[in-house]
Amino acid sequence: MMELHKDLFSKKQWEIITTNNKYKQVIAAAGSGKTRTVIGYTMFSIENDFNANKILLLTFSKKACEELMHRFPESYHRYIEVRTFHAFCYHYIKQYHPVYSKYKFNILTDDLKEQFLKEVLEKNPVITFGIPYPILLRNFNKIQSYLPDLYQFLNRELLNYKKKFYYLEFEDLISMIINGLEKNEFWIEPLKNNYKHIIVDEFQDTDPEQMKFLTILKPEKLFIVGDDWQTIYGFRGATVIPILKFKSFFKRTKIFKLNENYRSLEPIVNTGNIVIAKSSKKSIKKVKSIRGNILKIPVLGYLLEYYKNYNFIVELIHKYQGMILVRSNYRRKFWLKKGVSEKQIMTIHKSKGLEFPVVFIDISKGWSGERNLTDEEIRILYVAITRAQNLCIILINTEINTLESFIYKQLLNNQLLIVKEDLLIRSLEKEFDYRLTA
Repeated sequence: MMELHKDLFSKKQWEIITTNNKYKQVIAAAGSGKTRTVIGYTMFSIENDFNANKILLLTFSKKACEELMHRFPESYHRYIEVRTFHAFCYHYIKQYHPVYSKYKFNILTDDLKEQFLKEVLEKNPVITFGIPYPILLRNFNKIQSYLPDLYQFLNRELLNYKKKFYYLEFEDLISMIINGLEKNEFWIEPLKNNYKHIIVDEFQDTDPEQMKFLTILKPEKLFIVGDDWQTIYGFRGATVIPILKFKSFFKRTKIFKLNENYRSLEPIVNTGNIVIAKSSKKSIKKVKSIRGNILKIPVLGYLLEYYKNYNFIVELIHKYQGMILVRSNYRRKFWLKKGVSEKQIMTIHKSKGLEFPVVFIDISKGWSGERNLTDEEIRILYVAITRAQNLCIILINTEINTLESFIYKQLLNNQLLIVKEDLLIRSLEKEFDYRLTA
């Protein structure tokens, strides 16, 4: 193993890495070196607190697992297990569960589940009350409130089907582990004995079931890192509660904050701070840019609805190697048809954790249809802004009675320099020249 050098980290990062506490919570701002700190903490723990058990490092996507493992020197790999919550539970059940370790089980995909439920409905048409199958199947969980008898019937059929063919759904994986922990079942003993040191990256994406898993398991050491300002996966069940209330679950937690942004220039960081300040549920931290204001270009706004010149924007994205971020897949398809390449557009959700020199953010269309600005919509815009390193350009719609115009007026009014084509091009040229010479 290699020796970890203090000079690779900031003073605050090194304090987080080396402070001796059983439970540590790091609230890490966008661009603050979160991943570097996770890597450093893990390596330091292996070097200074070695035991026979592996450190379990949990995160929230397969891609993130691969990237984290890639950043560890190979000599450390044998001491670390990096998985998503679901993948960890899947492999544990496969190895230790008294039934599913003996019989090969498969994950029930959404398509297979929908096909099975459709067949059940076709055999029992009277129970649907004339509601078309596709509507019922697309809203399976919602019918519990409106048609409880139908939901219970379909759920019983589904459970029997899963048991008969050894199928599990993703949500079953963690609930089976939790159930085993609560009942102190024998097959859970290896989990309690072998995983006494757990690290959770991107903790803001935690849902209540994952939080319950941690609180019941209660490992000897727990290190969590995330940013409640970037909690944008509400549709998957994630909430800000686990990260904001973490100390109430683990009483002796020491809380640290990383509030120095190494990614973005000062105007971008300041605009992000102003936007997130409108959110009602958040941790308090003042994020500052380490890079300063080298280019002296503010965050720019372009009034897209006045010009309707989508081709102009597409040309700029291509020429200056920009990335355009959109709110929905529907809007992504729109820009693809206009000529943006696949490599230069993504949804804001997909962009989390990434960074780009020049970012265009489309708030002109494609956001929620409701004229209601939620905390999560504010956080989504914050995430988009903080992907930009050097230059952030926001495509605006100020038309009356749209959520997009409401977002602009409530969050961005007076924060942007509204520009026309000539100044927009000059700003992009200035950034591009800086990039070439930096």
